[in-house]
Amino acid sequence: MDVLERDDEGRALLCEAETDAKVRTVRSIVRFEYHAPQGLRWTQVKGDLKSVDGRWDLEELDDGRTRATYWIQTDLGRVLGLVVRGPLVDLLREMLAGARASELKRAIEGG
Repeated sequence: MDVLERDDEGRALLCEAETDAKVRTVRSIVRFEYHAPQGLRWTQVKGDLKSVDGRWDLEELDDGRTRATYWIQTDLGRVLGLVVRGPLVDLLREMLAGARASELKRAIEGG
């Protein structure tokens, strides 16, 4: 993910992401909104998909732990929807949803 614009605190506001969907690379430019400490939201402002909206909801738990819940809603649109069918839909879903959750897990465990 490439940061295109940052806010006054240095947080990413506008980013460009590419996802290898096997049949083609899916590009998306998303805008972030921060709602500390509850989480953050994003929405696609331009890209190959008809729409992408997502969020991380953060919930403070006991013992200094935090529950992070990832939510994403996408509409492939007419063109990509014609290309991506059957098992490819599940593969693309895992790439869009699973990859980001895995990235967060690696970042937290590594740092």
